[in-house]
Amino acid sequence: MLNTFDASSREAIRNAADRLCRGGVAIYPTETFFAIGCRIDCPHAIERIFRLKKRRHQAALPVLISSGGQLSSITQIHACDAETMDALRSLWPAPLTLLLEEKPGMPAMLTAGTGKIAVRISPHPVASALTELCGCPIVCTSANISGMPPSTLAGGISRELINGLEADVDALLDMPPRPSGGLPSTIVEPCGPMTLRILRHGAFDMQRLEKLGFVIITQEACP
Repeated sequence: MLNTFDASSREAIRNAADRLCRGGVAIYPTETFFAIGCRIDCPHAIERIFRLKKRRHQAALPVLISSGGQLSSITQIHACDAETMDALRSLWPAPLTLLLEEKPGMPAMLTAGTGKIAVRISPHPVASALTELCGCPIVCTSANISGMPPSTLAGGISRELINGLEADVDALLDMPPRPSGGLPSTIVEPCGPMTLRILRHGAFDMQRLEKLGFVIITQEACP
């Protein structure tokens, strides 16, 4: 993935990944909006994201993984049957977030004590390369002050949030392709064999799920 970028972009992404690995945070583009994130094994950085966004600690943080193989490091995938998970993984990378049972020992700030973790693989080349270089799942929450709209432009991100970054610690990746905007990722939760509860309608085409044989139910209908 990194080889698709020019030399200056590769260096910027490597530098951002290095800063994440040293406990910093990074603002980076995704397929929908700009996001802010850090390694999920860095509680101090996770806490900084809450402070920078002025986000309530009761709100869990979604994460990105670089491949389906990383799911077992953060989720208990045995909670869903193999057919369901294989079908869902075949749809990644995509703006499709899965809410899955967390693996014991995950940072409490990340899951807000829900026992669940929201995860996806981003199709955006910058987000994908950054996650792969980190070698660890990273937080992926919109780069905005809570309650404010997300942005498809680095210049549209709140100056308050930008000013909270530390020049020698954090990173801001502003390079193409530009996030597409529109809707955020779709969020679904497996709740039975080939059955999904939809938690948030978003950018993912739900017909792709139906074509694979998934039954889509509302939150109220989920057992």
